[in-house]
Formats: sequence, structure tokens, C-alpha cells
Amino acid sequence: MFIDAKIETERLILRPYIQEDAEAIFSMATEPEHFKYQPDTPPRSMEDIDRLIKWSQECNKQNTPNKIEKFNLAIILKKTEEFVGVAGLGPHDILREETELYYALAKKFQGKGIAKEAAKAVFEYGINVIGLDRIIATVHPDNIGSIKVIEALPMKLVKVLDGLAGEDEGYNGYNLYEYVAE
Repeated sequence: MFIDAKIETERLILRPYIQEDAEAIFSMATEPEHFKYQPDTPPRSMEDIDRLIKWSQECNKQNTPNKIEKFNLAIILKKTEEFVGVAGLGPHDILREETELYYALAKKFQGKGIAKEAAKAVFEYGINVIGLDRIIATVHPDNIGSIKVIEALPMKLVKVLDGLAGEDEGYNGYNLYEYVAE
């Protein structure tokens, strides 16, 4: 369900990170403006990415339907086998008990419907395979592309985060979306 996951769509394969993804992840994560709408910082080195990949692989060994440590997936174009981005499910940075859907694409692959296709596939995997009955997403209000991706899913805007302080204050103003099984 986690270690050997393989999610296929018409154009994409989503699978857990492998060591060969390191250079492509680093390249994407260090693109100018990659973190424009995220309260995170770029990796400092390839060693950071190597650690991320190893940590992700360990998380997949520990993940269960009731407790997802982190389920990081590489997004690969079927036609060319090219790495185009990442997606996954895991605890939100500030809402730790919630399972968040997330995704990011290398700049040259944005605006082609890939994020929507990948997000839908991961969302459906979370509901139909893992058995999640609740998924959230947080989106910066200026990130119109990401808002369109989330609003194409059966997720509803529930509130705008505010009143956060300290290391969480970077999420103030973010839209919080949720899906709750009926």
C-alpha cells in the first residue's frame, strides 16, 4: 500500500521516491520562486535531498492506514519517464493530526493539467485504497493554479487560517480545504 505503491493515470505514474530522483527533486526545489506560496525553505544541498529520500523510504515502512508518517511520491510522465514533480499525503505542518494532500511541479511542467491529474490520483488513492475518511489541503490565497486543483476535487473551503504565532505564523491567511466522507 505504501512501500510498493504505484498509482497510474492516463499520463502519469506516481511512485515512492527512489535515490535516482535526488537530482531532479533538488533541481525542482531550488528553482526560483518554487517556495513562493509555501512557508518552507529550499534545500541547502544534495545531502538534504538524500536524507529526505531515505527518510521517506523509512516512513513508507512505518505508514499504516491509521497513521501516515509521510507518503512522498515522485510524479513521472509515462511517455518519457521524466520526473515532473512530487505529491503525497502526510501530517500537516501545523495541524499534525490531519492528513494533508500536497503536490509540487517543476516549473516547465506547470499549467499542463499535471498537478490536477496527480492530485486527483493521490486523493482517490487515499480514499479508496488507504481508506482515509478525511483529507485537508492548505493553499495560499494568491496561488490561483493550486486553488483550481483543489477545487476540482470534492474538497470544500472551510476557513482561512489566522491567529497563528511563532513558527506557524507563516500559514496565516492560507485557505484550509477539507474532504470529509459522508
